[in-house]
Amino acid sequence: MKYLLALLILSILFSCNNHRRKSDQILRKFDSVNLSLKKTNESIGLSTDALYDSIAKKYSETFLQQFRYSVSGFKDYMHDLKHRFIVACGDSTGEMLPPESEVDISRINNFFLSEKSNAKYLLPQLEAMQKTFFAHTSNPELKEQISHLVPPSKEKDGFMKAYFYDVPPVAALTILSKFENDISNIENKILQEYLSK
Repeated sequence: MKYLLALLILSILFSCNNHRRKSDQILRKFDSVNLSLKKTNESIGLSTDALYDSIAKKYSETFLQQFRYSVSGFKDYMHDLKHRFIVACGDSTGEMLPPESEVDISRINNFFLSEKSNAKYLLPQLEAMQKTFFAHTSNPELKEQISHLVPPSKEKDGFMKAYFYDVPPVAALTILSKFENDISNIENKILQEYLSK
């Protein structure tokens, strides 16, 4: 009987340890995807700057100026939001998510679901970008991509809960990076369209 009980305890411990390893693996994958998205966004940014320069030479310095300001404003908002979130997770510099807070779900719920948080503007910012992008393309494929920027649940609470409720902080940063990546990709495609006209 003692032998069976020992085997049962060992199997439970192994199962818990194995579950913890799987959770750690998932968190590492989120972190890896987030870093990959960050690098991609930086690369797209360089390409986008070159496209703006080419369009300015082809048309005029003021052509697409408002468009560029709108996209730049969104990117500034996202940078600030990520910075504030990382600070709320415990890194006073706002540069890197502290390892001990990567799975602290209470931090994310407090940050993203609070009325006092800057995060409440995420959905309106995405909607504004969607309108801006729709106004600058007639390409049906690109319009389809733009339509997916704002999730079907446009209610602020539904949107925030769907994306950020009880999500590990590392996953939240990945979600924010994905939004940035979508915006950068669409911006780049619209600029390529203008340049090819």
